Amino acid sequence: MPKRPHQPLRWYKKLLFSVVTTLVVLAVIELAMRVAGVQPVTDTRDPFVGFSQQVPLMESVRDEVGNEWMRTAKSKLVWFNEQTFPKRKDKDVRRVFSLGGSTTYGHPYDDTTSFSGWMREYLPVVDPSHRWEVINCGGISYASYRVAALMEELVQYEPDVFVVYSAHNEFLERRTYADMFERSTASLQIHAALSKTRTFAFADRLLNREPAQPSNLLPAEVDEVLNHTIGPTDYHRDPKWRSQVLAHYELNLRRMVAIARRANCEIIFVTPASNESDCSPFKSEFASTVTEAQQTEVMNLLSQAEREKADNEHDPSQAIQTLTKATQIAPEFAEARYRLGKLLFQARKFDLAHIEFKAALNEDICPLRAVDEITASIRRVSEELHVPVVDFEESLRDQCKQERGHPSLG
Repeated sequence: MPKRPHQPLRWYKKLLFSVVTTLVVLAVIELAMRVAGVQPVTDTRDPFVGFSQQVPLMESVRDEVGNEWMRTAKSKLVWFNEQTFPKRKDKDVRRVFSLGGSTTYGHPYDDTTSFSGWMREYLPVVDPSHRWEVINCGGISYASYRVAALMEELVQYEPDVFVVYSAHNEFLERRTYADMFERSTASLQIHAALSKTRTFAFADRLLNREPAQPSNLLPAEVDEVLNHTIGPTDYHRDPKWRSQVLAHYELNLRRMVAIARRANCEIIFVTPASNESDCSPFKSEFASTVTEAQQTEVMNLLSQAEREKADNEHDPSQAIQTLTKATQIAPEFAEARYRLGKLLFQARKFDLAHIEFKAALNEDICPLRAVDEITASIRRVSEELHVPVVDFEESLRDQCKQERGHPSLG
């Protein structure tokens, strides 16, 4: 019999075979990476929560009798406390989600010392007619836009109240994840999905020459956070960027209110308190209008004031005069304002010292404490949209005045 002519494979079959072969190879590589102990990028870094829905905070689990619970995803336990709650909410339950950054988390400790922990203790006393579930969703170093994105995820779990203390991380995150704001939604979704694979993690480590990081380490201090993201050297005086960050922050506050109200639940904002008198600026920088000669003069005056302070520890008046001259030359130089505040405080000129401490905080080039505009935004949005506010800053300041005789928090 004559041989049948060879029929070439049709294009769609070639495509199918190519896809199947590629998937098999990738699956084998992924399995090999698992055996080798390579962890996905999302187990050791958290760049995508708040940028992509591919990486949710909560995952579904079932207990031994088949009840469904929501639990903090294991890959998020580097930044979040482990929390669990029933997916189905009983009628007599009031469910509260607390959101924000390290303060909400309870850092440098954990959930048990956070304000969420205290709410769990006090709410049943204040209102014993309900069962209260308080879920701590505070994330270390989290900024407002990530908090708003978490709210979008959490509204599906029948919240009654969102308590939001989010203020100190706006400038940190905008530097750390600056490139995220330039990516398209599709790019973020694809990148986030790939980042959950070990193959991607291995390739990422080779290309970036990054050593593997333990997934169970929490940064102990703010400086450690900067060391693992970007450092103070990346910060420079940039009024335009600052105004953009502040405008974005207020936009996110309004977004949070809208999310809560669409879900028919309440939202409460908390004003931030900062260490004013016992935390020097993270970075100081002269304004562009200050000449090199003036900069040299200011630095010399700072050195002179240090000598004067050492020569007469009990009378800082001469050093105060010297630093006052320095701040008149360069009022935006945060370190000079802070040092002057410390000397005024020593001289018991508390109101003048408070002015200098606030100036030092607001002029900090690496602002890891909430600047005054942040608090002003919280109060403005709350007043305009009729949102309850826990004025933690003022409460603490009033207590400081009563107990210590001065208004500077420390």
